[in-house]
Amino acid sequence: MARIEKINVRAGDQITQGKPLVVLQNSDLLSQVEQAKSKLDSLQGSMTEAENALTRMQNLKKQGLASTAELDQAQAMYTRLSGEIQAAIQGQKEAETALSYSTILAPISGRIVDRKAEPGNMATPGQPLLALYNPMSLLIEADVREALATTLSLGQQLSVYIDSLDLRIPATIAELVPAADPNAHSFVVKAEIQFNEQSRPGMFARLQIPVSDETLVLIPLSYVESFGQLDRVWVVNDGQLSRRFVRLGEVFAEQVEVVSGLQAGEIISKLAE
Repeated sequence: MARIEKINVRAGDQITQGKPLVVLQNSDLLSQVEQAKSKLDSLQGSMTEAENALTRMQNLKKQGLASTAELDQAQAMYTRLSGEIQAAIQGQKEAETALSYSTILAPISGRIVDRKAEPGNMATPGQPLLALYNPMSLLIEADVREALATTLSLGQQLSVYIDSLDLRIPATIAELVPAADPNAHSFVVKAEIQFNEQSRPGMFARLQIPVSDETLVLIPLSYVESFGQLDRVWVVNDGQLSRRFVRLGEVFAEQVEVVSGLQAGEIISKLAE
C-alpha cells in the first residue's frame, strides 16, 4: 500500500511499452535501498580485514607462531562475514526490486481508456489505477447456445457485426470456454477481431455464426399489398394476373422473405391493371 505521487497519463493518451505511467511515494523505499547499500559496503570492508587476517594467521601457523585456535578463529570470522555479505546482497536486491515497483510501467503499447485514480489517493493491491488496451488485439466475447457452440472449433473463421458502426469485420475463434452456463444453457466463445480504427472496447457487437445454407424466396416489399394481418401479391400466370395470399418472414433492407404461397421463379407484378 502506498500513496500515489504522480500519474503521467490521461484517458485517450497513446502510450508505448515501458513508459512510466504511475509514480508512488517511495521515500521509505529509497531509504531502505541506501541502508542496504551502506550495510553491504560496511560488511565488504570488514571482509577485507578478515581476509587479510586469515592470510596472516595461515602464514604464522606455518611458521609455528600461531596456534590452531587462533587460525580457527580467523577462519570462522571469514566464513561468518561471507554469509552476511551474501545475505546483504540479497537484501539490497529485494530493496531495489521493491523500489522498482513504485514506478508502474506500461506493460504494452496502446491507448489509455480510463484513469481510475488521482495523485494523493492510496494505491492498494488489486486496485485498478488505469485501464489501457491494445487496439491491435481486441476480443469479442459472446454467449452461444449449446447446440451451436458444440459445432465451433479453435481457429474457425467467423464474422462480427458492430451495430453502431454498421460494420462487419472478420473474426477468429481464440478460446472456447469448456464449461457451460447451466442456467442459460450456453458457452462463452471468445474471438479475435481484425484491427479497425473505428472499433472501441466495450462496444456492442454480434458474433455471426453460420447455421446452415438455405434458399430464400425474396421479393421487393413494394410488391406486397397488406390488408390487416393478410398479405398478398399479384402473380403472372400465362399472361394473366391472379391474386395470391402469402406468408411473409424476415425483412432484408427493401426485400422481404416469402415463407409460403410463392415459389422461386414465379413472376409477380406490382399492380393489377
